[in-house]
Amino acid sequence: MNNEIAPVLDMLEELKQECKVISKAQEELRITLAEQLSCPRADSIKTQETVQIHLSKETQAKIKGL
Repeated sequence: MNNEIAPVLDMLEELKQECKVISKAQEELRITLAEQLSCPRADSIKTQETVQIHLSKETQAKIKGL
């Protein structure tokens, strides 16, 4: 029984860690977008770079795989 549960627990832990990474990325994006909205002339390239960093192909693949 324990041999059957261990892989599931491992997958749940991995998902938990991925969720933490996604949550952190979302918070950073919210902050960046709020900064841009509060200063309309803010550098839009910064926002674009932030989005691209957090939504890299690897991250997108992980999200699609969930």
